[in-house]
Amino acid sequence: MLGLIVAALAPTERLPIAIAGFVVAFAIEVGGALLAYRLWRGPASAEPFSWRAVVTLPLFIGYAAAAIAVPLHLGVDYAIPVGPRWWLLPVVWAAFTVLALGAE
Repeated sequence: MLGLIVAALAPTERLPIAIAGFVVAFAIEVGGALLAYRLWRGPASAEPFSWRAVVTLPLFIGYAAAAIAVPLHLGVDYAIPVGPRWWLLPVVWAAFTVLALGAE
């Protein structure tokens, strides 16, 4: 709830797409809160380091990106960011990285 309130009050109109500012603010705030809670609580388990995860993670990320991006680009819309909005992609990617790390 705190993430929703802060994201609603934050200056999210700085990004050129109407909903992108709110989504980025919400993802960063909720991800940051989840990360803070995780650091405060401590590790959930002491699983050993896995080389299998290091090797397979890039493969799964590539597969997931291709499974979403290719049909979206070919069937729905031209999905390659160009012009003045190309820089939004790394901003949104970073925000969802924080959210994913917190949710882990």
